[in-house]
Amino acid sequence: MCVKTCVAYVSPFCDLDTCPYCGELRYDPIKLAASNGKTKVTRREFHTMPIGPQLQALWCNKDSAQ
Repeated sequence: MCVKTCVAYVSPFCDLDTCPYCGELRYDPIKLAASNGKTKVTRREFHTMPIGPQLQALWCNKDSAQ
């Protein structure tokens, strides 16, 4: 994920090191320089939670379904 949330680095953007829209670096430059380019730590991450299992758990009990 771009630091400014311009783009997620998936599919066509997975090989990029900078954001194509704002030019921000994908990886933390301090940690990248300290490791001589070996350790790439992303500056921002995006996590998702599937909603299907949450809804199934909610509707499996008759009391919570009402």
